[in-house]
Amino acid sequence: MILYEPQSAYNKAIIRYEGDRAVYSLTLLIEALMNHDSMTYIEAVEWISYNMQNIGFEDWPIIEDDLNSEDTTEEDTDEE
Repeated sequence: MILYEPQSAYNKAIIRYEGDRAVYSLTLLIEALMNHDSMTYIEAVEWISYNMQNIGFEDWPIIEDDLNSEDTTEEDTDEE
């Protein structure tokens, strides 16, 4: 299983496992980079986009885009 390093910073962003792959929350990864590496929000988003997403290895971790999930949930609830 591939996990992002340092695990002391990034393991907090794991939200579940799918088989042998860790699934990370994008929101929590951004927070981890901002706290651990003192990045700004934009720097963290760019770092993840360039260095962590869509690497192309078979067992590479999944990053779940949950940035807008709360807004979507609220809109869906209002419509019901």
